Amino acid sequence: MATLSRQLNHFFSGYVPALLDRDRFDRCQIIYAGGDDLFVIGSWDQLPGLAEIIRDEFREFCCNNPDFSISGGITLHGGKFPIYKGAQLAGNAEKQAKGIRSKWDKKTSKKDGFCFLGIPIAWEDMELCKIIRNMLEAEIHGGDGGWLSYLSQMAASNQILAEYISLRNHMELTDGWKEIADTSWRWRTAYQLRRRFGKNDAVIKEWSEILFADRHHGEEATLPVYNWLTLPLRWTDYLHRGKGE
Repeated sequence: MATLSRQLNHFFSGYVPALLDRDRFDRCQIIYAGGDDLFVIGSWDQLPGLAEIIRDEFREFCCNNPDFSISGGITLHGGKFPIYKGAQLAGNAEKQAKGIRSKWDKKTSKKDGFCFLGIPIAWEDMELCKIIRNMLEAEIHGGDGGWLSYLSQMAASNQILAEYISLRNHMELTDGWKEIADTSWRWRTAYQLRRRFGKNDAVIKEWSEILFADRHHGEEATLPVYNWLTLPLRWTDYLHRGKGE
C-alpha cells in the first residue's frame, strides 16, 4: 500500500506538473498536487483538454488496469471569486462525476466520470461530446445558429420535465430522465431535422443516430445522449460568446 501511495503521488505531484509546460496549457496553474488529489485553476477553454490528457496519461500509467479510475470536476468563476470557495464547488462537481454511472446502473461501482458546465458525463462519452460540439460549430460557421438554439430549448425542456417527474414521484432525477426517454422530444426533433436540413440525408442520418440511437459511426455512447446533451450545447455557446457575455 505504501508503494502504491508513493507511485500515485509521483504521478500527480511529479508528472502532471510537467504537462502544464505545454503551450496549449499556458494559462493553467496547479494550486495543489499530492497523493491522489489535484487542484488546478486556469482558463476555462484549456482546462477540459488538460483534464482529458491527465485521464489518458493516468490510464497508461496504471497499465490500463480497470480497477484504477479517475474523476474530475470543473466549475467556472470570475477572477475575483475566492479560490477556496471555487475548490469546494469543484469538489461538488467531482462528486457528481463519481456518481453518474451508479445513478444509471445501480449494479456498477465504477466511477471514472467528468463534470463540466454543471453536467456529469462518463469519460468514454467525452469523444462523442466533442463530435457534437464540432458539428454545432460547423453549423454556426455556416451562418446558422438556429439548430443550436432549437437543441438548447429542447434540452432545457427535457431537464425541467425530468426534474418535475422525479419530484412528483419522489424518485431519483436519473429515474425522471428515464421516464422521458421516449416522449415527444423525439418526434419534434425528427421534424426539425427534416425541416432544417431538407434533403441532406447524410446530415439527418448522422444527427438521428446521435440523438435517437446514442451512437456515431458504430461507436455507442455509455450513457444516453439526451441526458448530457446540454454539455456540448453550452460548450459551443460559450466558445462563441463575445467578451463580457
